[in-house]
Amino acid sequence: MVVRVAVAVCVLLLMCSIMAVLARRLRDVPPARLLINLLFPFSQLCIVVFLFYYAIAYSLPLWMFVLIVVVGTLCGPVDLLLFRALEESEKRELSRERVRLLEEQLQAQEEYLQRLSADIDEARRVREDVARELAAVDELLEQREAEAASQGLMKAVGIMDSACKRSCEHLVVDALVSMKAAVCEESGIRLSLDLALADDIPLPSVELCAVFSNLLDNAINACAQVPASARFIELKARVDAGYLVVRMENSCAPLRAGERRRSPRSRGGRLPEHGWGLSILKTLADRHDGKLETAQETDVYRTTMILKAEA
Repeated sequence: MVVRVAVAVCVLLLMCSIMAVLARRLRDVPPARLLINLLFPFSQLCIVVFLFYYAIAYSLPLWMFVLIVVVGTLCGPVDLLLFRALEESEKRELSRERVRLLEEQLQAQEEYLQRLSADIDEARRVREDVARELAAVDELLEQREAEAASQGLMKAVGIMDSACKRSCEHLVVDALVSMKAAVCEESGIRLSLDLALADDIPLPSVELCAVFSNLLDNAINACAQVPASARFIELKARVDAGYLVVRMENSCAPLRAGERRRSPRSRGGRLPEHGWGLSILKTLADRHDGKLETAQETDVYRTTMILKAEA
């Protein structure tokens, strides 16, 4: 019996050590998901403990005890293979999300080129209209028609003001945000933008697109869960002290009474479960010595993204 107890303890220690290894590999995932993933090996451990107790307490035949030892010993390697397969599956999903972001950036660049061509045509038209109005004003001044000349000048200013306005100076981000603004308009979402981004900000365009695309996608999805009259998104961005600071507020489904969700996340922290979007944002924050913070109060969700503005 002593030998059986010693063997059983060794097998159980092996299973516990493998569970510890799995928990360490999953340390960056949300707690709820960690518990769900560890539930399978923990249930195996409980079953093996029960079988060992039954086999030792009731002196089951040796072949049955050996079978339990073999099964318990194999559970660990099988669990490692299973979790490795799950990790590879998640990496493939993450890769697909990154490909989607690259395709979205390409679409934004194509949109930018189309807008650039349209802006060139619009600038040419505005220049011709303004030149025509100024010529008319010059004639009115020669005729000493001051009031009519003043009206002509105001008309010329109005023509220039009617030219296309951009959300920010960064051309690719402007094109991307314009695409998302169209989605917001179709969904009945009030969108407020305050983007102070220069075109030469020292961050890759693909990463800037990833930031604004994921933030706006998350906000649009959250707004879809509330009545149309309550849907809003406020997005602000500027470079301050060498860091790009992006702040966003959007409507979302309200929390239950007395509940308040806050999940400040810096480098190495865990993130709430919002799909692959926040996972990519966390990766960008880590890469650029920044942080990602999210918080929800009642029916408003707030996100703050900080990145060190260097190439």
